[in-house]
Amino acid sequence: MASARAPAVRLFLDRARAAQAGAAAAPVEIVAGICRELDGLPLAIELAAARTRVLSAEEIAARLADKFRFLADRRPLADPRHRTLKTAIGWSYDLLSADERRVFLELSVFAGGFTLAAAAAVCCGEDEAVTLDMVDQLVSKSLVTAEPAGGGTRYRLLETIRQYAAAMLAESGQTERARRRHAAAFLHLAENERELAVLLREQDNFRAALEYTLSGGESAGASPGHSGQGLAGRHGGRPTGGRV
Repeated sequence: MASARAPAVRLFLDRARAAQAGAAAAPVEIVAGICRELDGLPLAIELAAARTRVLSAEEIAARLADKFRFLADRRPLADPRHRTLKTAIGWSYDLLSADERRVFLELSVFAGGFTLAAAAAVCCGEDEAVTLDMVDQLVSKSLVTAEPAGGGTRYRLLETIRQYAAAMLAESGQTERARRRHAAAFLHLAENERELAVLLREQDNFRAALEYTLSGGESAGASPGHSGQGLAGRHGGRPTGGRV
């Protein structure tokens, strides 16, 4: 059960009380769901809480599918960079070099996180040294998070940030290219990896690669049927042959 003492929930409730003094507190479970949908990002939570002036918590939760448009505060603020969630993320994006921007946008094709090796395969031509430098910069700017996993490190974009990057990638016209490389990388993993723990960690990426391949995406060196069979064999977390 969600707790009103959780930092993100408490932030929302505090800002909601400031926005509508004297109003009844929003249901904690609904607020917790809003905070999860917003990845616990303080600015996003504050912007959502400000909407309690005119909407209930339930109505706010129902509108978060289009969070970048919904969480736009059009009132004059002291710092215009923080007027909307989109412009706040854009401010960090604008600090990146051209290569860092390209890698950041291409990382949006991953589902459920990624390893350094996978990022290198999709974004940097297998060059892990270059990839490490790029990812290090993205982590330092809070656009990518790093988490321990299975004795190594796993990276991910918070879903709110991933959606921003995916939209920018689509605008650049490079989504197909990035998804094609992603599918090729995970087809290679499907055909060569024998460690069950690795397969289980990559289920979301196998699923995304399989959906891309079966939807008729360009096949990067293999027929869609062959690619689909290899990915489908791994999608359940079980090897297609050999021993784990």
